[in-house]
Amino acid sequence: MCFVYDSVTNATRVFAVAVLATLAGCATSPLEEPQPAPEPVAAAEPEPSAPAKPDAPPTPAEPDKGGMRITIASVGDMMIGTDYPENHLPDDDGISFLEAVAPALSSADITFGNLEGVLVDGGQPAKKCSNPNACYLFRSPTRYADYFRAAGFDVLSLANNHARDFGEEGRTSTMDALAGVGIHHSGREGDFASFDVNGLRIAVLAYAVTKESNMLLDYELARATVASYAANHDIVMVTFHGGAEGVDVTNLPFAEEE
Repeated sequence: MCFVYDSVTNATRVFAVAVLATLAGCATSPLEEPQPAPEPVAAAEPEPSAPAKPDAPPTPAEPDKGGMRITIASVGDMMIGTDYPENHLPDDDGISFLEAVAPALSSADITFGNLEGVLVDGGQPAKKCSNPNACYLFRSPTRYADYFRAAGFDVLSLANNHARDFGEEGRTSTMDALAGVGIHHSGREGDFASFDVNGLRIAVLAYAVTKESNMLLDYELARATVASYAANHDIVMVTFHGGAEGVDVTNLPFAEEE
């Protein structure tokens, strides 16, 4: 509320002061400056979601192999010719040695043989013979591997009593020569062949009773090895090199023999 003071007796100064005081009391307080409205906060954009992973394609069903068939040709001991201790290689170096049987061997899906001796160029034998007239050491050149391939052989056994005539170095040379022409092998301890034929997985396990070969007489290990290969192969071929030699053992008896 404002009161106006008026007096005739006061001097002009007094009146002016009173009027200023009155005006000051009636003055209204200044209006506050309007504050700017807060800017609207933009809504956070949602993070893009990761694209959905496509469903994995279904695992194809295992093919029915019950009706699948393969043919197997198998031969026994082979030794085309030896150049130790003297040269007893064929006259044409063995080129035509297997020519007559090649059509039959090549027609089979798998052709197996037992390679007696080694494929090695030079070297000295590891086997010591007390009687050279009754002891044979077989050494054929590594190029003879080509003749076995040309005849149709797919896998050879190196588990026999002549596979180490020139020591393990000789057997290693044989393995390398065969692998070089695409022939599989089995024989050295722990060495087994595994390959595919016409959509079937094949294993060939070769055994003997000779040193550092897959041991035929270790029945428990042989049984476990065969079982392990049978678990992931369609066909397991097991071969062994054993028996006796001589005219007195030409015929098999109707009995168990060792």
